[in-house]
Amino acid sequence: MKKKIIILILLTVLTTLYFYLYSVFTYDSVWNYGFAYNIVHGLVPYKDYNMIITPLFPYLLSILILFFGHKLILYYIFISILIVLTSYICYKKIGYKSIAVFFLLLAIHELGYNVLALFLFMSLLYLLDNDDANDLLIAIIIGLMILTKQTLGLLIIPSIIYSKNKKKTIITYIIVFLIFLCYLIINNSLLQFVDYCFFGMFDFTSNNGTKFTLVTLGEIIICFSLVLALIKSKLKNKELFYILLFQIIVFPIVDGVHFIITFIPILYYIFYRLNYKYINYLIYMTILSFTVVYNLLQIDYSLDTLNSNKNSFMYKRRIQNYLNDYFIYIRESQKKYKESRIYFLDSRAYLVKLELNTKINKYDLINYGNMGYHGDERYIREIDNYCDKHSCVFFISGDKEIKQMNKRIIDYVKKNYNQEASSSLENIYKN
Repeated sequence: MKKKIIILILLTVLTTLYFYLYSVFTYDSVWNYGFAYNIVHGLVPYKDYNMIITPLFPYLLSILILFFGHKLILYYIFISILIVLTSYICYKKIGYKSIAVFFLLLAIHELGYNVLALFLFMSLLYLLDNDDANDLLIAIIIGLMILTKQTLGLLIIPSIIYSKNKKKTIITYIIVFLIFLCYLIINNSLLQFVDYCFFGMFDFTSNNGTKFTLVTLGEIIICFSLVLALIKSKLKNKELFYILLFQIIVFPIVDGVHFIITFIPILYYIFYRLNYKYINYLIYMTILSFTVVYNLLQIDYSLDTLNSNKNSFMYKRRIQNYLNDYFIYIRESQKKYKESRIYFLDSRAYLVKLELNTKINKYDLINYGNMGYHGDERYIREIDNYCDKHSCVFFISGDKEIKQMNKRIIDYVKKNYNQEASSSLENIYKN
């Protein structure tokens, strides 16, 4: 037992070092960390800042930040623990083939709450293997998954269908719902939660939905195959039913990251349930070879460097070369405009505020679908109403940094406010 614990701890350390020192830096890690950082500093999700997921992941991460301080590496430690535990759950059933699962997860650089959802789901599959699986425990795990990502509420359907004690299962979900509802009401954030996490999904889907790709085709084939297999089993194969509904994670952004998350339970099922010795071995070696080569290539990612600023919250994190200069530029600019309200209409808003230890607000994440239903119209009105009476300054990046950001808000500011400065690092506008 001690030997297993030592191995798990060692794997967690190595995984953390890999992600922190060598993996490609993405803003998703900063946003997910920022949500937890906000909670530690007394901000209320949905009320004080926008977030389009249910809050379990940031609350769990906030515990680490509360005890160990403002360090981005804590996010990667948490992610690494989830990856190692997920791989260990697979190991209990598929043995050495779980190495493929582990390396496949290392290929994902935009991780976050989906990894917690995956860990909980693999725990669920592990329980389902037992004919005497505890319905109450299954309902609790699914409840936690819903509190991680609201769309996973679909898993309630098979849990009720297959439950031996449907009354107890339904009551469990009602209790989870009431606890979360009380949390929202107490924090006066119910309406904002509904707007961001449900109504805002309409904007998110219409603006962030991906084009038809090979990944999309692969997901369609997988879903179709799962449906056929489920029908063939006359709905008796509950594992397939759960795995089919878990595919909801991949929508509406059908990309490689989300695909890998939803593919891992399928890979686990193939290795564990389908006794095709040579085919399984071929799949195992193909995935292992791909992920090893892919991850080794990331080490030579020439645009990144290690952050040498000892005072930075992400000291020694592998980041883009220009970011250290960018932080210096923002510090100096903030001194110049200290009497004004500063808006960072920039994908780096969370990053710079976390670096400068500045309070975050809902205007720091204006990605499509992250502002509630038609949130851009409301945000523009709010900005205008405030800036009609007060001094305002807007920091806006070049087009290369916009990506998912709402261009309507940015174009409105550019058109209606005066440009104060322009550089390769940032454009500044003022009323």
